[in-house]
Amino acid sequence: MKPSLNRKWLGLIALMGICFTLSYCQYLGKQVVDGGHCNYTTKIYPAKIVAFTTYDSIHWDLVFERNRDNLIDSFTYSYATKNYFLKEELSKYKIGNTYQWKEMNIIDGHCNPHVNSLIMQPYQSNNLK
Repeated sequence: MKPSLNRKWLGLIALMGICFTLSYCQYLGKQVVDGGHCNYTTKIYPAKIVAFTTYDSIHWDLVFERNRDNLIDSFTYSYATKNYFLKEELSKYKIGNTYQWKEMNIIDGHCNPHVNSLIMQPYQSNNLK
């Protein structure tokens, strides 16, 4: 006697349910949690102000040149911090001033694997590198 079409579908659905349950069970107790304690390697590179630019008539930006392992590239303050300056705030910054670009790469843990930040403190060659 041939099984009906409905029985075939029910059997297929039951088989899929069993496969899903078995594959899910292997992850019980092993789920990776984001965050927690993580360890990073840290390098600090010089980031020199090379220009001022305006975003609009009110907001201004700093353009930096970064020397990272003898490769030079540029970025803006707004790229690094998601902020701009008002024109009167720019008076404390001068072209040629060098600040710190901090790069952190994860060694272990389940945090963000790459963390970059601009630190607006003067760069000195004896900074952590």
